Amino acid sequence: MATIFVSDTSGDDGNSGASQAEAKKTITAARNVASDGDTIEIIDEATYNEFDINLRENFTIIHTASELGRPTINGGSSGFNGSRRIFIGNGTGGNGITLSGLHLTNANFLIFNSTDNLEGLTIQDCFVNDIQNISRFNMSGSSGDGKINFNQSSFFFLGSNAFVGSVNVNGYAEITNCFFSKSNAAPYDFYKQAILRSPDSSPNVTASFSTFIYRNGASSEPVIQDWAKVINCIVT
Repeated sequence: MATIFVSDTSGDDGNSGASQAEAKKTITAARNVASDGDTIEIIDEATYNEFDINLRENFTIIHTASELGRPTINGGSSGFNGSRRIFIGNGTGGNGITLSGLHLTNANFLIFNSTDNLEGLTIQDCFVNDIQNISRFNMSGSSGDGKINFNQSSFFFLGSNAFVGSVNVNGYAEITNCFFSKSNAAPYDFYKQAILRSPDSSPNVTASFSTFIYRNGASSEPVIQDWAKVINCIVT
């Protein structure tokens, strides 16, 4: 397993990426030389205007958040009715993904998965805003390393379709110390779908010490639906 370094400030896509001095300039270029199990480490706090970044198995994209802030990955979505995505996790890639210390914004989907097979996704210490959904289909967590984990992250969902901002997880999932805010724009500003849902009513999904706020819409569904354990959370 290797680490590939990225810096928009000082990098060059012609570099090897093997050290900070040889950093790549774009995340896409780093991904193209990475293998399953590798880590991409972003070493600056620049804005990366990239989308459709194909993920590999057991892949980590990380930045150690500093006082200067986080690097931004901007999907550049010009509207909320398309299918712009920052990452693609379908095919043989996309399981066992860790996203850490990042600002992720402006996309219809954070991760586009073609089927209900996105296992082992970890999002920690991230700020996610102006994104319709985390994934295209349900996330299917399994025990052990396959669990879905969200920790110390904030999610601000915004969009104009009926299914914006629903975190649908089958199997195993744990959400801890997170903030979720969801708002639908016209013409779906009347529609309220759950922020958290477990389609298979799994007993192995837990949310704790987190806040869930739905900012508009009628109460067509509860904010949290079929979620087994909700511990010390604010739900409104």
